[in-house]
Amino acid sequence: MQSKFINLNRLLQFLNPLAWSITVKLSIAFLSIAILPMSFVGYYNLKMSTESIENSEYYKLQLIATSKANRLDQLIIDNQNTIKNIATDSRVGNFVKAAPLNRENSRSEAQKVLQRVANTHPNYDLVYLIDKNGICIAATELSLIGRNYAFREYFQRAIAGDAFVSSILIGVTTKREGVFFTYPVYSESGEVLGVAAIKITAADIWAVINSVNESNITSFLVDEQGIIISHSNREYLYNSLIPLLQDSQKKIAAEKRYGRDVIKSLNIPELKVMLNPETSGHTSYYSPIEKNYQIVGYAPLQTQSWVVGVSKPRVIFMAPINLLFEQNITFVLGAGAIATIVALTLSRTISKPINILIAASRSLEQGDFIHHESNLYRNLLKTSRTQDDMGQLVRVFMKMAEEVRVREQKMELQMQELRIEIDETKKANQVAEITGTQYFQELQYKAKKLRNRAEVRDKTPIDYLHNLQKKVQAQKARLQVGR
Repeated sequence: MQSKFINLNRLLQFLNPLAWSITVKLSIAFLSIAILPMSFVGYYNLKMSTESIENSEYYKLQLIATSKANRLDQLIIDNQNTIKNIATDSRVGNFVKAAPLNRENSRSEAQKVLQRVANTHPNYDLVYLIDKNGICIAATELSLIGRNYAFREYFQRAIAGDAFVSSILIGVTTKREGVFFTYPVYSESGEVLGVAAIKITAADIWAVINSVNESNITSFLVDEQGIIISHSNREYLYNSLIPLLQDSQKKIAAEKRYGRDVIKSLNIPELKVMLNPETSGHTSYYSPIEKNYQIVGYAPLQTQSWVVGVSKPRVIFMAPINLLFEQNITFVLGAGAIATIVALTLSRTISKPINILIAASRSLEQGDFIHHESNLYRNLLKTSRTQDDMGQLVRVFMKMAEEVRVREQKMELQMQELRIEIDETKKANQVAEITGTQYFQELQYKAKKLRNRAEVRDKTPIDYLHNLQKKVQAQKARLQVGR
């Protein structure tokens, strides 16, 4: 029970700062002064550096995405100009407006136009013409002629009088992926007679998207519905960022847009910001396929409702930040170690003389302070030689201790003299007490009588005569004086 109480008392002393030793207090004070400001500065610098690196990395990804978006815009504009030139060519117009039975006369001219365009653009997969009923009437690939494309959105939009650019689609005839550009063919009166169409290979789009100098950066392209239409990893291809509405699923299936009946969702709600954004931006997300966190910068196209995304694994993005964090931690720990050594040294420099003074005070209290050969005195003497405040304090203490020692010696001498006086007084009082008694006086009287008798008995007749003679002379002298 007593040991538990002692342990509890020690614990309370340990937890009570007022009970700490001066060494501990000074060490904590010095460490706090040295480490806390440095830690705050290090944390602030790390935070600002992290934000700077993060913003720089996001800006870099956005810049890459914007660059790719601009290249795609230019590619789309060039192809839009090409399809417009085809649709406005008089030979194409004459062929489309001719009656079906009379088209053979102008077919060769129209076919030459299509073939020349295909020859000058190796990236074109198909160049063809569609009448107002959706039937292909001329094409660089003969297998398309006679097929009905009225169900395709690119035909429906163009026959309504709009220039149109499709998403990346899978051809129902060729089964090849590509992007379709369509433009209405007008008569002299402005009537829409048919549609001119070109299909560029998806590889052209993918080449722009996948052209990245860094191996750890991945680019992808998202259409207006949030469906990934370009990605270096085909596991992502033709999946939606977020679940599509049921109506959108039915429309895509009816148009046989991506060669599949159902568009699966990656279910990445963080990437919802990439659906029809007005400006470039950035975000982060967890990739269910890569099984890691990614950061992404994105930029919308100006000519199409597509968005280019450029992503990077967060672990790679965090590498320089982690390195910076490790450097800061190393610096703080190193500086902390140095500060600890300095703090302990300074605290010992201050606490050691104090502890020596405490020991000297206890020794002075016990009366065995001044022993010139003792370690305590030598330590005091050594400390007193310093020129700082502690040295001055020790010198004052030693002077005080010497004065105390001299004063104690004087007091001891005075005490000894006082003891002697007290002893003599006691003796005198005791003698007086003895001699003052009647019994002692009677003894003294008897002793005197005995001494007188002994003197008379011991004297010779001659001595007796001399004494008698002296008495007679003395008597005569008194008589003469009396006269």
